[in-house]
Amino acid sequence: MENVLSLQVKFIHPGKSSGVLFRVRAAQGMYAQGETPLETQADNSREIFEEILKKTRAKIALKNSDISEVLLQMTYDPSFISSMLKGVEEGKSLKTSIEEGIAQLRMKSLKMEDLFFLEKLREFEILAQKLLDVLNALKIEYPEVPFILLIENPSPLDLLDAPENLLVGVISKDVAEGSHTAILAKQMDIPLVVVKQGWALLEEGKNVVIHGNKVSLSNASAQTLTPLSHDHMTRPITKDGSLISLFLNAAFEKDLDFLSFPFVKGIGLFRTEMAFFNKDEFPSMEDQRIFYAKIFEKAGSSPIAFRVMDIGGDKIPSYFPNAPEHNPLLGWRSIRIALDRPLIFKHQIRALLRAGAGKSLYILFPLLTEASEFYPLLDLLETEMKREQEMGHPLPIKIKKGVMIEVPSFAWHFHTIAKDIDFASVGTNDLFQFFFGVDRMNPHLSKRYDVLSPIFLSFLKHISDVARENYKTLSVCGEMASKPIEALALLGLGFKTLSCTPQALTPIVHMIHSLDLKSFKAYLTPLLGLKEHSLREHLKAYAQDHKIDLGE
Repeated sequence: MENVLSLQVKFIHPGKSSGVLFRVRAAQGMYAQGETPLETQADNSREIFEEILKKTRAKIALKNSDISEVLLQMTYDPSFISSMLKGVEEGKSLKTSIEEGIAQLRMKSLKMEDLFFLEKLREFEILAQKLLDVLNALKIEYPEVPFILLIENPSPLDLLDAPENLLVGVISKDVAEGSHTAILAKQMDIPLVVVKQGWALLEEGKNVVIHGNKVSLSNASAQTLTPLSHDHMTRPITKDGSLISLFLNAAFEKDLDFLSFPFVKGIGLFRTEMAFFNKDEFPSMEDQRIFYAKIFEKAGSSPIAFRVMDIGGDKIPSYFPNAPEHNPLLGWRSIRIALDRPLIFKHQIRALLRAGAGKSLYILFPLLTEASEFYPLLDLLETEMKREQEMGHPLPIKIKKGVMIEVPSFAWHFHTIAKDIDFASVGTNDLFQFFFGVDRMNPHLSKRYDVLSPIFLSFLKHISDVARENYKTLSVCGEMASKPIEALALLGLGFKTLSCTPQALTPIVHMIHSLDLKSFKAYLTPLLGLKEHSLREHLKAYAQDHKIDLGE
């Protein structure tokens, strides 16, 4: 028997699964208690804080030095303790409270002129960061049966921390459709549901079924999704004979199973940063080499575009030192970290060169803002190649250099570096939010603008035209390539290479097989001059009239 819950829900990534509800709690080190009364939540957080202090003192005591003695004394300072717990009194999680406490200490240090007090503030900041490190290192005790994560505002790390074989769904209060969390859920093929009303009906320990547009209580045993079938399809060719190149977006070793599909040419985007999240510390060069070697081995002769580490924003490993940012997606992230911390970049490049020895290596540089950022990365790559040769290590038989077009300013610089690259890929997720100046993480704004607006499609056409004029291979690896109606628009703009999430492959091939591309291009081009908010309804009507399969 199933009892459909009276919930107002929105399916960010629909699917089918069932499992026991599991709520991440403050006592497990990360989040506030959700529906728990504020005073109880605060009491729990203080108890956890005391435990963290004890663990921090034990770690500090291991290092016998003068600064250790100073830090130990500070752990008993009432003013320091109150500054770390201030956010808890306001109902915030302990993690957020400590992060905000660190930010306040830094703000005070900027205004401080007295050197004695400035030094004390710096020591307070060091201690606060140690507290945060201990807090982030606390392990969550997950259920040993398939479970659905019940969490108010999930981050990508919440999905990656959970046991991959047991996490079968996520129910949240607040997550935007274009966020990295939503993208990762789709990549992992995990249903993601946002509950607008009725959160209190979701009780931990209850078995819940997510199916279609329903969230139901059930006594049925947990079940996971059926693997995607090959669907007996071969070449992705349109009705009028245009061959489309289909690649795969991948983040995990298991994603490479989809390379067995006869119509998948290779990996158009491998998110290397995901391997950094299941560690308690930054992976060594050798750890990375071993991981990349496994990917090469599993891919066989299929090409793989390795996107270099794209962390920051809402993708921050627990061990990575970072200060809270007001606009993290506009902040210190991705290639900006690589430029400021070249040793991190060098280790990753070194690992890729060694793992790719004797093979073809495709390297993709993300989030470039201007051409001047590309050439220092190129110099670092060439330096590492020379170093490997001098050490007697074999190199890949060929190295192809690619860039991701994700920032409008770089899109305008694309033609200036075209001669120095081998391929490019459009990351429509970031490009869209930077183009419109809209935070895709904000659920109030995530639907305000449309990727199918005439002005954005015209901008994408400009990028496609520049690539064609410079004879460069250009793909789209953002979310647009994984939705049939949006992929339809991309084909109409001249894109011939798409890199999709695994679950999108079959629907995209169905769309391609049902499309007369030449006729659709003739229809779409005049629409780009319209002054409308979106062309979505136009494209839906055309698809219906011409029997184009959009999977709807």
